[in-house]
Amino acid sequence: NLEKSITYLNKAYSLAPGDYETLHSLAVAHGIKGEHTIAIDFFTKALAVNPTNAVACYDLGIAYQLAGNVELGNTYINKAKELNPNIIQQRQGQK
Repeated sequence: NLEKSITYLNKAYSLAPGDYETLHSLAVAHGIKGEHTIAIDFFTKALAVNPTNAVACYDLGIAYQLAGNVELGNTYINKAKELNPNIIQQRQGQK
């Protein structure tokens, strides 16, 4: 249940607003819901907590692309590839 998940994640966020996993999970949940602007906000916060996290960079890039800003999305995806050359394969479930 996506709505229930977001409710619990929001509670976790209120208790620990700087927790990377909570921020990233909120971003993913809102992205699944099609709320790309909110997803971008949470991915940006997650990246601020962990600025060298390739997953956060990649996911932020995808969120920007889905929101219609392909150029900025590509910038973040390229940054993710600099941090982890295998990020695309990893995010697509390949080894």
